[in-house]
Amino acid sequence: MAQLPGTEIVLSTTWRQSHGLDVCRGFFPQSLKPRIVDATPLRVEDDDLPSQLWAYVREGQCWHWMRNNRPAHTRWLALDDEPWRFSPFCKQLYLTNGKTGLVDEDIAKILERLQ
Repeated sequence: MAQLPGTEIVLSTTWRQSHGLDVCRGFFPQSLKPRIVDATPLRVEDDDLPSQLWAYVREGQCWHWMRNNRPAHTRWLALDDEPWRFSPFCKQLYLTNGKTGLVDEDIAKILERLQ
């Protein structure tokens, strides 16, 4: 993240449901904590989403947060290990391995997509 100084983090992890934003922020290194600006909403009404996202909960939550908090066309990337929570071929999804988490080769690919 040092290579992307203006990048903010919005959590969409399932853990935010049981732990809350402040506790989840505590799982990150001190250098990243100030960049964690919010969490996506836990629930989004279907009326607030395009119909093509109704079946893709996490993508819908991300889309809703972006629509309500950032200018249109702001670039974003979701890191997730559960592809079924996003529409097929979602351009904003970077799929991680839930068994290993982020590894060094992921970081280079993520940086490439964000730059």
